[in-house]
Amino acid sequence: MKKRAGSSAKGRRAYMLEQLEDRIVLDATTDGASQDNPDNPDSPVHHLAPVLTGDHAVDPAQLGGAAPQANPAAGQADPVATIFHQDASQVLVPDRAEVVPDPAGQTEATSAAGPKVLLISSDLANAADLAAAAQHDVITLKYDGATETPQEIIHQVEQALGGQKAASIALATHDVGENTFYLTSDAPISLSSLSNSPELRSFWTDLGHLVEDGGRIDILSCSTGAGEGGLQLVNQLESLTGHAVAASTDSTGNAAFGGDWVLERGEVDLASTYFVADRLERVEGRLATIDWAGNVGWKTLMTGSVFDPSADQQAQKATTDLIGDSQHGVLYSAYDDKGTATPDDDEIAYRVRMGGADSGGSFSSILLMGIDANLDGTIDVFVTVQDTENGIRLWYPGTGMNISPSTTTTDDSLPGHGPQKIVSLTGNYSFTAVTDSNDPDHNKAPDSGTMYDLYGINGTDQFLTFKLPFHLISDQLSEGDSTHSPIIAPIVINKESPIHYVLGTSTQTNAFNSDLGGVGAGNLNSNTSWADLGCFSPVVSASNMFPYFDAPSTADSASVTVTTGATAVTTMGAKDADNDVLTYSIVGGADAPLFKIDPISGALSFLDAANVRNPLDS
Repeated sequence: MKKRAGSSAKGRRAYMLEQLEDRIVLDATTDGASQDNPDNPDSPVHHLAPVLTGDHAVDPAQLGGAAPQANPAAGQADPVATIFHQDASQVLVPDRAEVVPDPAGQTEATSAAGPKVLLISSDLANAADLAAAAQHDVITLKYDGATETPQEIIHQVEQALGGQKAASIALATHDVGENTFYLTSDAPISLSSLSNSPELRSFWTDLGHLVEDGGRIDILSCSTGAGEGGLQLVNQLESLTGHAVAASTDSTGNAAFGGDWVLERGEVDLASTYFVADRLERVEGRLATIDWAGNVGWKTLMTGSVFDPSADQQAQKATTDLIGDSQHGVLYSAYDDKGTATPDDDEIAYRVRMGGADSGGSFSSILLMGIDANLDGTIDVFVTVQDTENGIRLWYPGTGMNISPSTTTTDDSLPGHGPQKIVSLTGNYSFTAVTDSNDPDHNKAPDSGTMYDLYGINGTDQFLTFKLPFHLISDQLSEGDSTHSPIIAPIVINKESPIHYVLGTSTQTNAFNSDLGGVGAGNLNSNTSWADLGCFSPVVSASNMFPYFDAPSTADSASVTVTTGATAVTTMGAKDADNDVLTYSIVGGADAPLFKIDPISGALSFLDAANVRNPLDS
């Protein structure tokens, strides 16, 4: 079983400055003086302050031929940030319009004569490389996605345009799951937010006023235009702006990371419209992120009906009761690679559904999660979460075997391994009531009770959400300890490595003594293995949900009875939490040549009718 992924006349604007080297960045704040350019008398060269590029410090007044000076101070501020100052006077803007023939291949610019504007959110990890890839005639503005308001962004664009209207305006930012993207960190754009916020509607109307007739607005983020929801969002933005709006239906970014530079809804080739194509190869990653507070981007690791009904804990307490049903998970995860190539900034988040809150709305228990990182049935690292100064902590396996509830032990640190890894709760933890906006399964009817109180026992259910750097988990697993008893073997994993989880609650950090996903209270002291108890989640990876069989059985193996003379065996069924399209195939096995399987339907059959008197199988 495998996954498979699902012209008009053109012109561009010319500057009064010559571009003599690809990597030179000019700060356009001038002192008003200029000198003749002997190579082009019609284009005076402005005296500009020296700026630091990625390789050299260059005085633009020396562009007539003096060699660049070596960078005297490594570690200085990001040069791209020099021109992306929040003051729009720092942006290089053409002081006259000159329509020149469009180079071959640049076919996606609009037919309007105004300049093109590229707005880049500072929240993008690859913002600097994206800006450096822009064509020289594109007005490029970087705004602070954490602090600026929508109207401050509008003001920047107005200043940069200097009374002109743009042929097109592109907004490069993170998505927040399908059909939602960040304008700022406090202003996600979706059908819902546009409906509820006059300020956001005003922003798009005002932005539309800065685009000339026949112009366009382009949204550079992942999956904003995907599906029916994406079409509705684009239509709403077009209504507010009065212009065509283009958006992507898939991942936007470097092809090496699963993206592309095409806005499929609108058929806009970004590489030729705003960027120099070969420079885009330096932009690593994709324009994507995860909204930790939202309901999109989450994968279900444990389904409640299998892993936890209500009121099955040893200590009858709302915050120790793991909750779920057949339609609503008890444990979810989300992985954010920040759209970059390095795993050093990757984060993994988990969301757990609890039966309710304690007095005052707090979580006063301990969540205990174990990870089997090599699928041998033994817990290799533990993660605990407490609503205290202890925060989120990683634990080594203790002296117990850690193969069952009764053999669970933990150690906070080991000799020679440094202090315990602790993550602060600040910015990494929340304990909030279940709502439509934070429930990944908000559109599914409950088995009983209500969407917000599945069993009607302890009031509104709560979500405990926490996140931590993924490298903390992988680093601890890779350490190992040959002096420990039992020996802790080093395990090397990455975000694609197969792992599975056990989940429980407790009143202490070295035992599951309250609730345990997959079993009732009577099994908390069981020496039966995690696997035999049914406590393990399906095998997943940190960043991906592997497809799994759910028919004819969810077990690792199954038997099917076939009548003599029949060819049909069964129909294999599988699911994938990432909603990837699945295909079926038969790989290996001595009897493989005797069978065939439909790659789409999963129908499995004998090539020749079964004959018990003359079996052909081995």
